[in-house]
Amino acid sequence: MSSQTPKEANRSLYGWFHLIRQKPPMYLGECSVTRLFLFVTGLEFGVHSCDCLMRDRDNFFFGFNPWVAQRLNHPESTTGWAQMILDRSANEAEALEHFFILLDEFKKETNGEAFSPCSTDNIDPSDATSSSIPLIP
Repeated sequence: MSSQTPKEANRSLYGWFHLIRQKPPMYLGECSVTRLFLFVTGLEFGVHSCDCLMRDRDNFFFGFNPWVAQRLNHPESTTGWAQMILDRSANEAEALEHFFILLDEFKKETNGEAFSPCSTDNIDPSDATSSSIPLIP
């Protein structure tokens, strides 16, 4: 491990999501939540490999997955956010649209703070009116 102070990446993770949302095929090759997941995984690997810091990283990587599981009434979060969203969508393109809807909700509800699935301040997963993504009982 380098003894140098980590440098900050040029773009925050949410900055990348903003760009991808505007032109998904340009960054992902096609409109696919699975490809977005792979892009984010590669981005995380690259940032970690070059010993960089990325704004918003911890909030997303440690909070989004359990938040999606709770929001979609998924029994566990081990399948990952992309698969949980895909399970509730008709296809990859629709799942990508659902990802961005959920990301907007997540950012609004967490205010950039880490999500705790045990907090009483979190969303009620039985409240299907808070998102346009249908919950499956």
